[in-house]
Amino acid sequence: MEHTPRPRALVSAALALALVLAPLPLSPAEASWVSAPVTATVSAGCRASAAYADSAFDSAGVSRSFVTWYGGTCPSARIRYATQSGTRGAAVASPYYGAVLGVADDGTTTWLLYRASDGTRVGGRTRAGAWKTSVRVTTHRSGSGDIAAVGGRWWAVWSEASGSLASIYNARTIGGTTGRTRITTLRATDTHPALAVTPRGVAFLAFARRFASTGRREIAVFRKATPSTPWSLKYQTADGDNHEPDVLAASDTSVTAAWRHGTRIHMTTNRTGSFVRRAFATPGSRPRVAASAGRYVFAWTKAGSPSEIVLAERSSNVTVERTITSRATTARRAAAVGSRNGNAAVTVLTTSSLQVVRQVRPSVAAFGGLGTWVDRLDYGLDPATTVAAMKARGVRTLYLQTGKFDQSADVIEAAKVGRWLEAAHAKGIKVVGWYFPGYGGYLERDVRRTLAIRSFRSPAGHRFDALGIDIERRGAATTATFNADVAAHLRRVRAGVGSAYPVSAIVQSPVAMKLAPNTWAGFPWATIGTYADVVQPMGYWTFRSDCATNPAHCPYAYSRDNVILARSYTGLPVHEVGGIHTEPAGRVVTDQDVRDFVRGTLVAGAIGGSMYDYRTTLASYWDDLASLN
Repeated sequence: MEHTPRPRALVSAALALALVLAPLPLSPAEASWVSAPVTATVSAGCRASAAYADSAFDSAGVSRSFVTWYGGTCPSARIRYATQSGTRGAAVASPYYGAVLGVADDGTTTWLLYRASDGTRVGGRTRAGAWKTSVRVTTHRSGSGDIAAVGGRWWAVWSEASGSLASIYNARTIGGTTGRTRITTLRATDTHPALAVTPRGVAFLAFARRFASTGRREIAVFRKATPSTPWSLKYQTADGDNHEPDVLAASDTSVTAAWRHGTRIHMTTNRTGSFVRRAFATPGSRPRVAASAGRYVFAWTKAGSPSEIVLAERSSNVTVERTITSRATTARRAAAVGSRNGNAAVTVLTTSSLQVVRQVRPSVAAFGGLGTWVDRLDYGLDPATTVAAMKARGVRTLYLQTGKFDQSADVIEAAKVGRWLEAAHAKGIKVVGWYFPGYGGYLERDVRRTLAIRSFRSPAGHRFDALGIDIERRGAATTATFNADVAAHLRRVRAGVGSAYPVSAIVQSPVAMKLAPNTWAGFPWATIGTYADVVQPMGYWTFRSDCATNPAHCPYAYSRDNVILARSYTGLPVHEVGGIHTEPAGRVVTDQDVRDFVRGTLVAGAIGGSMYDYRTTLASYWDDLASLN
């Protein structure tokens, strides 16, 4: 971000589109999010020889489960209804007995599909605590099944065996009451059905199919456009040895499925128009899938270690995997996964308890809304009066430079930095400290000085709310060395600050990077997506002098596309940095330019925006910039 001498200029005009990296296996301890300690536990009060459970997570993030513990020291197969929220877990005995096959929640009722002594049944519990009358959907005691619910009605699917073969059946009240109806008719063994139904009644069905003639095991995904139309095949594997699917409907046309292929977990989604298949790095079994806020999450039981649960997160082109439970002697499995506001929760089942483990990521609140920038060249400004003016103009976050690779101290003018911190916090303004690394031989210093932001304290004990890394100087490093240094810097900073502290990556404009693909080939976007929490593109549309002939380089499109690309490459929230006011090319910045910058930033869904920097932001810009709030 730092530009010298004035007038401020983008350090390099030769930028290029970075390569989007494939998902990488990641060390769990290095991810930018962690799993919280178990937040709510329901105890069986006995030690079972068998346990069955499934959960649905409501819009408030409450886990609503049905669970059966039986055998061992457990007296009966009575099913319990459990709710888990925050640190509280509670359970009550239901009137149902048997093995839980599937659970769904429609906001008013938690529905249950279970295997009873006389067949397979549907029951449920309303929010008022009333039990639904159990309905038998088949006399067959199914070994696998699932249920979905919308608007107070349900749709159940299950597998029924006949000799060496098995077929998928269904019954529903969604779209009208329909009793037991056969779905699949091939000479095959169809088992482990998973069902997802959208609010409009579009259904997606995934199941495992073993072909009698070849012994091959495949996963099929069907779609039903309305309850009254036929099922149609949308996807099927063709490589054998596929098992245990789960399915998620993101929309009426978009579906995501996860399953076990051999010992590896695979997933496919058609959310970009065609099905794309991926494999996760950590082997395991019985995957579960959920999504929210553009993040898809997958949970499964780790192969060779039934006591450990893996949570994987995929957003745009970035995948992060980590083990979220510690190794224990008691076998555990992921019974369900849910997601709310981009954070996941996993229901973990053992033979004596039902637990919820929640994903926790650093808050990105410091990067939301309108920000402004102060670098070391602006330290002559008086913190108290400057911060008061910032507050009056609607600034929510001050981005304050703390260091640079070629300065003599880890924190430049520490006393002045402390005054900035205290003045900003006194006005309710958050402060993000940012560092300008040198790379190319400066890595050790770069890491130390970046970590100095996290450990800094003002005389009154004030701390920075977050830190940012200004990734732009290449020095004499080759492209490969620069990319490696950036990746190593981010990994070591994340390890040093821990998983709870917010980190931003301040990067060159993704749009401008298209101009020199060889220069920026292999830029570590995926690493940024793994170890940072926010990405801040330096979308300096003022540097582009061809707006009149190239609309993509005008403030609106330039800002919009930077946000879209940065989020796509990293899967992270974006704070767009516009400006800068004066450029060597002599581009004159108008109030309309600023309005277009703000509009493009907001249209693309950025969480915040700013212009570089405070001292050169004209008074006439601030009313429009305040719209970023």
